[in-house]
Amino acid sequence: MSGLGELKVSLTKNGFQKIADLIIAHPRNEILQNIRGVYEGVNLDEAQVVNILSGDQKTRELPDVWDDIRPFGENQVRALTFIAILYSHNALIKTFAQSKTGEMRGVLRRNSFSNEKTYTNIAYAMQSFGICTYKPGAPYVDYSLATVFSNMHIGPLAKKVIYRKLQQTGWREPAPHDDFHRTFYEQCFHYRFHDALALTPEQFESWLEGLNVEVSVPPAMEVPDTAVAVSAKLVAALASKPFVILCGASGTGKTTLIRQLASALSPSAVDRRANHAFIPVEAGWTDGRHLLGYKNPFGTDGEYYAWTQVIEVLLKANYDDYSSIPFFIILDEMNLSYVEMYFSRFLSIMETSTSDTPEPIIDCETLQLMLRSGMLDAEQANMAQAAIKKGGLYLSRNVFIVGTVNIDETTHSFSPKVLDRAFVIEITCGAPSLHGASFMIPDEDKLELPASDVAGLLISADISAAPEDAEFNEFLDAVFERSGSFRFGPRVTKEIKRYMAVTAKIAAFAGSPADFALPSEVRDRVLMQKILPKFNGNRSQLGKVLEELLSMEDMKTLAKTVHKLESMRNGLGPLGAVSFFS
Repeated sequence: MSGLGELKVSLTKNGFQKIADLIIAHPRNEILQNIRGVYEGVNLDEAQVVNILSGDQKTRELPDVWDDIRPFGENQVRALTFIAILYSHNALIKTFAQSKTGEMRGVLRRNSFSNEKTYTNIAYAMQSFGICTYKPGAPYVDYSLATVFSNMHIGPLAKKVIYRKLQQTGWREPAPHDDFHRTFYEQCFHYRFHDALALTPEQFESWLEGLNVEVSVPPAMEVPDTAVAVSAKLVAALASKPFVILCGASGTGKTTLIRQLASALSPSAVDRRANHAFIPVEAGWTDGRHLLGYKNPFGTDGEYYAWTQVIEVLLKANYDDYSSIPFFIILDEMNLSYVEMYFSRFLSIMETSTSDTPEPIIDCETLQLMLRSGMLDAEQANMAQAAIKKGGLYLSRNVFIVGTVNIDETTHSFSPKVLDRAFVIEITCGAPSLHGASFMIPDEDKLELPASDVAGLLISADISAAPEDAEFNEFLDAVFERSGSFRFGPRVTKEIKRYMAVTAKIAAFAGSPADFALPSEVRDRVLMQKILPKFNGNRSQLGKVLEELLSMEDMKTLAKTVHKLESMRNGLGPLGAVSFFS
């Protein structure tokens, strides 16, 4: 009975990949004369060779395609020989079709073959053709066929090989106007020949017709020049340190503020979420799997990687062509669980992200597992492979993490370790008559610039620390001396100096808010965002500190800081203990 089952050849006899060597060395009419004992290590079965090369079963004559391929070069000969081997056995066609994990790539697994020797022979042959790296004893082998389709120009010759394979199944080219029999391509798609090469039907047909087929690349994207209105405070904080916590009462617009910024800087007018992941944090998170995924050993085909929105954003952010686009990870109600537990990997890695030797947050081994899991689409796979070449996924300069927090009986407080690494912006709400029913950025905080300029501010690596300001240094020293056990270290000082430089750069734009760079305004924001958030304790810990800070002459012009210090001092009376977030 005709059909795909007619395609079969011995796959347990080792060395069939050496057929390529014979094609390189001899014209087709001399190949069968050299398959036994002429060359060291070459001892092939004639029927096997004839079958693989689609020769005539009676005359043993091999088709002229094997002479046609020789002038192309050795790599092309090996690629076409691989195609011939693949389509010589129905089991191989089915196995490769099932093994694809993405565009032009797949994972061949030992347990997919009924005979272990067949797996070993195929894997070794693929390695000899440059398609994979085979490790003896490994339960699987990752392979990529991209080089077969790019710039080899062998598609039309492959079509001749596949045409003869189809004829072996009993298929014949239908006559004109015959609507009852499949055409060449219809029969190929029926047998999933395109899946065996991990191609789409369109790619398969294009390649066989002589066109180069490339792996799909991510689309070109850039931040537009459209004018936007965003929060100057938020932009300044993120440009100084790419980890910001927005705190305030429920309904004050914290989530709206950061989503508005992310949407304003989106490179895609179609999908405004193309540059951010919105993660609602849930109570009970105890590790990083909800953000960075995890390995699951119980998949259908063994271990696989369960991935997340965060990984999707990191893949984009690490892609070289997207380095000028800001990407945001938004952790909504991030203190519903202990931040130190589920966010610890980020807290550790972000300290090395700007060094000369940054550590990846996702390593190459994990990226390889993602590719094997078949969870990535063609564009994501391209990004993952690019990341592997760079040593993994990093918290690159264009990645910004923003958490929103409410403080009530359902949430957890922040440790100094978290607050020390973040800028904290308190969102307050004015009278209803000032803002109506919708969230609006106040005029004193509104930064109006082209979106591309805002993106440049956020990502810019050339913002050096502000020039030494003796008056500001004296003020900072005075705050330090009066902070008691809440004194800040060099990390905070460095980030404050960068913040001052960022503020000056923002103020240079015509669209910046009035008075944004006034010394008193800058000092007020520095204290509120970097120093006071760690204040937390009882009367004996905080009472004297608050009084001494309030007694400073320089505090009189810092309205928000004074209001916060007085609020905390007043809270110590009835409560006995208080924090910045109370």
